[in-house]
Amino acid sequence: MKKYVSILLIFLLLFSNIKTTYSDPASDLKNAQIEEQKIIIELFNLDMEKVRASNLLEKLNSEITDTTKHIDSMEKEISSISREIVNERNNIKSWFRFLYMNGTNTILSLLLMSNNASELLHRLIYIDIITNYFYSKLDHINYLLKNKKTEEEVLSHQRDELRKKIEEQKNAILTLNKLESEKSAMLDNIKKQINDYQRILDISASVESGIPSLDFLLNNISKLPWNSLQPDNFDIQIDSVSASFSDESISNMIDNYNDVLKNVKIIFDDSGFTLSDGDNYTLYGNFKVNDGKIDFNVTSINVKGVEITGEDLNNIIKNYNTVLDFESPLKQYKLVSVETNAGEVKFTLSRIK
Repeated sequence: MKKYVSILLIFLLLFSNIKTTYSDPASDLKNAQIEEQKIIIELFNLDMEKVRASNLLEKLNSEITDTTKHIDSMEKEISSISREIVNERNNIKSWFRFLYMNGTNTILSLLLMSNNASELLHRLIYIDIITNYFYSKLDHINYLLKNKKTEEEVLSHQRDELRKKIEEQKNAILTLNKLESEKSAMLDNIKKQINDYQRILDISASVESGIPSLDFLLNNISKLPWNSLQPDNFDIQIDSVSASFSDESISNMIDNYNDVLKNVKIIFDDSGFTLSDGDNYTLYGNFKVNDGKIDFNVTSINVKGVEITGEDLNNIIKNYNTVLDFESPLKQYKLVSVETNAGEVKFTLSRIK
């Protein structure tokens, strides 16, 4: 019988802690620990990737800041050159206004006023040099402006490319954060599984220490020397007699019955009784009386923090006799009720009519 209870209880303990069925919790624990180590390494790699991505993002932001400064500087240069072009155009206009003042061809007059051919040639060369100077300077400035605008376009393109790279790095960091969150959730789940597996192994390793006591208690609960108890209080009525027993006196009776039950204690309250053997198990129940017999009605058993009720409990209890065939110490009296209160149980016998 004890072997049967051991197998049944361990089975219940194993499968009430984890919903998924595992054939070997020790093997599953090892696999979970390996998986935990793998996820921790993956999280470490993700953190390294995040650091690299953050550093690159910082570098790109610095580059785009520098590029923007260059573009701003270039725009100022372009603006300055544009103003210089306007000035040179005005100078050319002034020069031509001088040559054609008041609608007259001043340049022709200036040439005709030459005293000789040599002076005429020198005046032509002078006019040509000045005119070429203005045009050359204007062409040079236009060339500078064109180059500056080209450089500005290149810098603007570089800035746009940097902005794209920044967005890519931001998205990469978001992806890494999402992966890290998922991996962290997986790690938390693995840790929970490891705790569950470890708890199962701890329970499995220690549950058998309490099995002999529980099996012996269930097998002998109806055989305990209840008649040897001395009542703490009597209440005699005309047609009934009541006797009360403290939970301390009954605990002593159980304790002295057998060494297996040395640590078993009983406590009474309004709901019934609680029988416990230290941390090994706790049995809850109440008394039912039927035709002079006392049924120790077990409602639940808690083994190592696992509550066993319902069909699982019935599969255990059905193999034991938990009904006490009470023999009344008084002739013509029959047991009619068993009531529990805080710290005591009261048996009431009624006269048979």
